[in-house]
Amino acid sequence: MARTRPWTSRQGLELADLVPAELRRSWADQGHYPGEDLYRLFTRQVHRHPDRPAVIDPTGSLTYAELADRVGCFAEAMRGAGIADREIVALRLPNGWPAVAAELAVAALGSVALTFPDGRGSADAFSLLHRSRASGLVATAATARAVLAEADTRLPHLRAAFTVGGEARGAVRLPGGEASPGTAGSALPGPVSPGSALPGPVSPGSALPGPVSPGSALPGPVSPGSAASGPVSPGSAASGPVSPGSAASGSALPGSAASGPVSPGPVSPGPAASGRVSSGPAWPGSASAGLAALPASPGPAMPAPASPGSALPGPALPGLAPPAGPAGAGRGAGPAGRVEGGSATGLGVGVAGGAELGVGGAGAASSWGGEAPGAVQPAEGESAAGAPFPARPAPAPPTGPAGARWAGSAVEVGVAPVVGGSGHGVGGAGAGSAVGVGVALVVGGSGHGVGGAGAAGGAVDPGGPARVLVSSGSEAEPKMIAYSHDAMAGGRGNYLRAVYAGTAVPRALVMVPLASSYGSLGVVTLYRHGGTLVLLDGFDAPAAMRAIAVHRPTHVFGVATMVQRMLAVPSEPGERFSFLRALVLSCDGVPAPLLAAALERFGCPVSNLYGSSDGVNCRAEHWRQSEDTTLLGRPDPAVCGFRSCDEQGRPLPVGVAGELWALGPMTPLCYVGAPELDARRRSGGWVRTGDHGLVTAEGRVRLLRRNSQVVKRGGYSISPAEVERHAATHPDLAEAVCVAVPDPEFGERLCVCVVARPGRPAPALPELNRHLEEVRGLERRKLPEQLVPLAALPLGATGKLSRVELVRQATVAATATATSGAAAG
Repeated sequence: MARTRPWTSRQGLELADLVPAELRRSWADQGHYPGEDLYRLFTRQVHRHPDRPAVIDPTGSLTYAELADRVGCFAEAMRGAGIADREIVALRLPNGWPAVAAELAVAALGSVALTFPDGRGSADAFSLLHRSRASGLVATAATARAVLAEADTRLPHLRAAFTVGGEARGAVRLPGGEASPGTAGSALPGPVSPGSALPGPVSPGSALPGPVSPGSALPGPVSPGSAASGPVSPGSAASGPVSPGSAASGSALPGSAASGPVSPGPVSPGPAASGRVSSGPAWPGSASAGLAALPASPGPAMPAPASPGSALPGPALPGLAPPAGPAGAGRGAGPAGRVEGGSATGLGVGVAGGAELGVGGAGAASSWGGEAPGAVQPAEGESAAGAPFPARPAPAPPTGPAGARWAGSAVEVGVAPVVGGSGHGVGGAGAGSAVGVGVALVVGGSGHGVGGAGAAGGAVDPGGPARVLVSSGSEAEPKMIAYSHDAMAGGRGNYLRAVYAGTAVPRALVMVPLASSYGSLGVVTLYRHGGTLVLLDGFDAPAAMRAIAVHRPTHVFGVATMVQRMLAVPSEPGERFSFLRALVLSCDGVPAPLLAAALERFGCPVSNLYGSSDGVNCRAEHWRQSEDTTLLGRPDPAVCGFRSCDEQGRPLPVGVAGELWALGPMTPLCYVGAPELDARRRSGGWVRTGDHGLVTAEGRVRLLRRNSQVVKRGGYSISPAEVERHAATHPDLAEAVCVAVPDPEFGERLCVCVVARPGRPAPALPELNRHLEEVRGLERRKLPEQLVPLAALPLGATGKLSRVELVRQATVAATATATSGAAAG
């Protein structure tokens, strides 16, 4: 869908689509866009193959169903902290399933993910969060601590921070561990005491004969249809008859708003599919003051067929698509029963029997109305009943057994125990999990029926922004580029369609950061192509070779430096890679010796990608050794086209070299918070690449040189302007200019040429880097690796800095240093 008006975040950031609307519509008409938002595309993949491996990382393997479960956990935690639709959430995480789940969770909320690679230093984080007006941050504990220490004064829009695998004061800790599944065949034997854990399953028709107290944990598998006959704590939801008289009074949790009994009538539960639900033991709400801690993520949720006419399967977010009805009534007509109970605060007793819950019902339980240990409070001025959370559409019917139900896990937050049920049906019983509330008991399966109560909600515009990519570029600060759902799933997905051609189920080993522009293809592989993503927690050549041997990927994505190091790993006896379909590299041109060695070792074609975060993409497929790796293939019209232009932007004839301009379905919306970049780099929708090349008579692209002043070190782009800006703050320096020097291993290294202040010595490289990293917060990967002190910077005939001469001097100094080092060795 073409956008005619700018998208505006809740914080007032405008993102306009600079591509003419008629072009977007024509690409949609040609089938280049799926026409759906990323989260809906992901749920379709879950429906089609819930048991297929989705992500394999060093911690283990997750199926699509299990990943969907974790996506729901993350999204519910974010939503509970006040993150709504039309917001920007920054993600800075290392490769692993949490990075994947966090990105999809942001999409599920109808918000925009701003991703940038994990690393040391906080300069990028502050710059990106401030300029994007991000309201949320999901990061490692180290980044969260650094950001939150100064957020009050530097980041006025940041409302919530979340951590994975660590703790930071003031941040919500997202689940990072793996829960153990329960075993089938046992039942709940009696009263559930505070803090107890019953890891066994609950068989169909079994009962909870005693009271359920706050803090209980019931992590085993539960078959829908179980009944709760005793008192149930506020915020709980139980399928089966619940005796009138269950009261919040006397058993309300700290911070709850309930003050009296809520007595819903009995409900006859409908049929639901049995499944397996596993969740970890209840965790304390906080490990340190100011920290709201979340428990381990629920385990796998296995779909099972049910009788025809029951709700269709599909993981969705609890409470994100409530049916229409009186606020606080908690009523909704589902395909397998009717629901009564709950209150506007979600406290009290709710009843769900294979049906959907209404607004404010037990399925919307949250600790609104007071502070509770481990609870996440709504933003000031918001109520539980009126919080502006987005409604998400129910996913379309899957292609599978008619009437199948989703038997997922309910979301756990704080110390919320869960028994069975579905935590991911739109408006389903699983929505009864409470955000930060001590007890949220869910017994019984539920789902969502297309056209039923759970199908309410508004769709996310696929032409609107979905992800913001970050690139150092040649700017003083990292630039941000906004991509729509269409451009990500369509344009970038179409590129992968060509790469994966002939592969029924792609299995991609992605060795670059998922948060990078190139690495973004990892998650696209999931929601567009239903493939399996294999990840490393950091690049290591021997580990990468082991991952190829063990996980047998069909495609390996990396950069030339990585492959060069992998080729240096000794071959194993009988080593064969017949399962590999392609080795995909992102570089300006694969060095001929590297290409020859890769073809021989891996026995598959080498695909070289010329691209950038600005929306540039063209590849060359090398099946045999070649000395000419600057000649790329024919641009894919489903991705982007090219033309060469003169300095005034006028198209040049075929075969005439000029600046390459790109435009196509993958073209991004605009730069984020940088109208000067839009004015300089965009024209009529076209993207000015800054690179020099031509289009041949055969329609192929030849890349002659990269014009932008970017240092390409082993696949990473480093902006000299950014490092210069930080280096200039050193008290002993008058001037600092960064240039690239050639390097046989990494392609280029960053060299800083400095002029000292009068009367002061120039700092040595270690001293300057200490200043850059510890004082300025610059990421370690951006630190200069060589320093050249000069009496004055060289100038050209026009009086401008002569970078050509500076590069020459830096290269001479680098060669001298290498020679003296070799001689000393």
